[in-house]
Amino acid sequence: MNFHTTALSQTKDLAIPAHVPVGAVIGKGGSYCKAIRENHGVRCSVDGTDRKEERVFEVVARDGPTRWWSFQKDTEPSSDEQVLEYPYRLQQSGRAVETPCETLSWIKEFREDDMANVMDYLLEKPSELPLRIKVAFGQLCFKLRSIRCKSSTIAWPELQKLRNLDEFTTRWSNFCTRSSPSIVALMDDLESWMEKDVEPQKTLSVHLAGYKGKSHDLKYHLVGGHWKLHNAYSRRHVRGTYDVILDNDTSFRLRAVGRDEVSENASADIQNHLDISTPDGGDIFHTKVMLRQTAPVGMHIKSFQAKSKIHVEANGLRFSICYLDQRHDEFRLECRLETVEKEKN
Repeated sequence: MNFHTTALSQTKDLAIPAHVPVGAVIGKGGSYCKAIRENHGVRCSVDGTDRKEERVFEVVARDGPTRWWSFQKDTEPSSDEQVLEYPYRLQQSGRAVETPCETLSWIKEFREDDMANVMDYLLEKPSELPLRIKVAFGQLCFKLRSIRCKSSTIAWPELQKLRNLDEFTTRWSNFCTRSSPSIVALMDDLESWMEKDVEPQKTLSVHLAGYKGKSHDLKYHLVGGHWKLHNAYSRRHVRGTYDVILDNDTSFRLRAVGRDEVSENASADIQNHLDISTPDGGDIFHTKVMLRQTAPVGMHIKSFQAKSKIHVEANGLRFSICYLDQRHDEFRLECRLETVEKEKN
């Protein structure tokens, strides 16, 4: 970060403190730069080439060059609000003559041979924070901004030429249903392998923003009919995502995330501003989370979700199934390496 004073014609390079969001400095009308300029008459700028741990966002699709493609509106009901705001899915719509691939594009062809090198940048430039790497099944959701995206058939070269952010935006939804044959087959196997008489862990995730200028994630476990804090994190940093579209019904995301754990004093203070209901009759899915009047200005709840979670270990992987309703119609399905396998690597 470079500071320049007009009167003294001096410049000085300063590192942006870890607790200061870079966006607040370099964004349009960045709050920190603006305050420095107005209060002290000092202009500042940020060296964009000196950023660290830039997020890498990758999307790949199987059989991309040999298919026609289209963006189709999803009509299946979902309790994920992002699905409503980003209602389109990228779908294969028939076979096409194979076409060459662009090497620089928002979407590339999925090749199983490339899997060994996925996210190799994590080794080349290690993260400052410990990373958790896992796979989540779900779907890549689109909001269309250009008429070019609304064609009934899009050739692979034209799909690759579309501009992310300018012509469409995306969000990932990790909500799954039993509409995908491959997901149904996997869930049938996992549910048959579950240990008998194992009680699922009841969990509650709360995502907050605006507490001392930061976002926080709190996780609770249901103990004796009451929600008890299990852990709390801030500074959630996504190092990279790798989204794979296998077919019209099956997609998954490989994600590497680092987080800072919050101190006990800070997490206790945050909890003092939350009012969490205790579920009646054991129905955790009707849990409500609200802010108390003591909450500081700007603090708000971005989302919360109660889940019934159970783990299944199979084929060297640890699967986590999070049921999102009593009927188990909606769920989240994630997996990562078992602890023993991770230690071998």
